[in-house]
Amino acid sequence: MLRQEARDNPRKGGFGSKVEEDLLKRDIVIVDSREFGCLTPVYLHEKGFWLVPMVLTVGDYVLSDDICVERKSVSTGDLFESFRSGRLLTQITNMCRFFKRPILLIEFDESMPFKLYDGANDSAIGGDVNPTSIVSKISLLTLHFPQLQLLWSRGPAHTAELFKEIRRQTSGFLGGISVKDPDLQKIAKIGTVGGDEDAALDDENDDFKRFLPTEFLKRLPGVDSHSINSLKKHAMTVTDVVRMSEDDLKLHLGAKNGRELKAFLQRKVEVAKEGTEEDN
Repeated sequence: MLRQEARDNPRKGGFGSKVEEDLLKRDIVIVDSREFGCLTPVYLHEKGFWLVPMVLTVGDYVLSDDICVERKSVSTGDLFESFRSGRLLTQITNMCRFFKRPILLIEFDESMPFKLYDGANDSAIGGDVNPTSIVSKISLLTLHFPQLQLLWSRGPAHTAELFKEIRRQTSGFLGGISVKDPDLQKIAKIGTVGGDEDAALDDENDDFKRFLPTEFLKRLPGVDSHSINSLKKHAMTVTDVVRMSEDDLKLHLGAKNGRELKAFLQRKVEVAKEGTEEDN
C-alpha cells in the first residue's frame, strides 16, 4: 500500500528518478521509534531496508504481517533486566498472541565475547534448572512458547543480515509464513484498538505463571512428566498438593510414588541450632 501511494502520487514521494525507483524496491520493515537510539536501524538501512518508524505496542521490528521481532541487547543488559522484571514474559506472550512467527532476537556486540554473562551469573549449562541461570530462563521460555523462534546475533550488522535472510526465505524456513511487506494500518492497530485485545496486553494472569510451579512439582519425589498431568487436574496450586492425603496422592501417582511424595512432604525440616551464651 505504501509503495502504491508513492507511485500514484509523485508529490508525496512518487518516483521520478532511478534513485527513487530503487528506494521503492527495498523491503519494508516497521521499526519501533524507540529503537532509533541504537545502531540496528542504521545497519538495516545500509542493508537495503525501507524503515517505517512507528510506535509499536508489540515487538520492536515487524517484517511482515506474520513476523514480529523482539530485540534484546546483551551488551546493555536489557536481556537480563527484562527477565528479572518479568517484562519479557509479557512481551513474548503478546507476540505469540498477535503474530504467527514471533522471534526473540538476542543481540550481542561484536566487541564482546559471544557469551551470556550478566556480571553475577554465568551462562554455564548444568543438569538442573537454576532460577538464577539465564540459560535456564531461556530454556523455560522456549518450552512454554514452542512457536517462539530464537535468533542469536553477533551485533547490529549481523542482525541486518539475519533480517535480510528472513525476507529471502520462503516456505522452507518459515513454514509458509508470509514474508510480504507488512500492512501498516493493520500493524498500527495491534494493541491499540480497545476491547479484548487491549485487555490482553495488560493481562498478567497468563499461563507462564502456572508453568514454573509445574516445573517445581516435577522435581519432587514420586512426580514425573507423565503423572504430573493427573496431579494438576486435581490441584490448582502447590498448596493443594501439600494438603492432599496419601490415598489421594496414590490415586494420582500410583501407590509407590504417592507414598514417597507424602513421606517427603511430611518430613521435618532440620534447622541447625545456634549456640547460646549464658550471662555469668
